[in-house]
This record gives sequence, C-alpha cells and structure tokens, in this order.
Amino acid sequence: MRQSSASNRVAAFLCAFLVLALSGMIYLDGQGLGFPDGFLTELDRAKKLLGQIFLWVSVPVALWLGWLGWVATQQPIGPPLRSTILGYGVFLLILLGIYGYLGQTLDAGGGG
Repeated sequence: MRQSSASNRVAAFLCAFLVLALSGMIYLDGQGLGFPDGFLTELDRAKKLLGQIFLWVSVPVALWLGWLGWVATQQPIGPPLRSTILGYGVFLLILLGIYGYLGQTLDAGGGG
C-alpha cells in the first residue's frame, strides 16, 4: 500500500466519521426545537426542514466516504474523494447561506 493510498484511506474514514458526528448533532438539535407546548416558530419550522435536508444528504455521503475508505487498498480513491469533499463543502456553504438568510427574515418568536 502506497503512502498516498494510506493517507486517502485515513482521510476518507475521518471525513465519514466527521459527517456522521455532525449529522448526529444536527439531529439532536432538531429534536429540541420549539416551546414546551409544542409551538414551532417560523424559524423553527425552517430549521427543522433544513435539518432534514441536511440529514438526507449527509448520511449517504458518510456511507459513500466510508465505502471509499474501505476500497482504498484495492483501487485509487483520490479523485472521487476530492470531488466528494468539494461537493459536500459547497452543499454546506449553500445550506449555511440559506440558514443565515432565513434567520434574518423569519420570526424567531422573540416577542417584545
């Protein structure tokens, strides 16, 4: 096993672990949304939808990265690993931009 193959394998497994850990954090954050009586503000409903979109994309990406790490000893995974990480990074930036916009425009239930 070459050095780049070993480092790509470690990178794939590490990225898969990080994506799964982030998915777990987002899932738990979504479970705690709303007031005790069950009321969800506009922002809470938007956060819940964005969290679901995030999970529906992140879990398959994590599985894909884990599979890439698994097959790294048999074939080179450099190009698919880089394109997956780049594409997922773009997805995260778009989702963060949407979240920032919604946080500025929707009612968060602050009252006054």
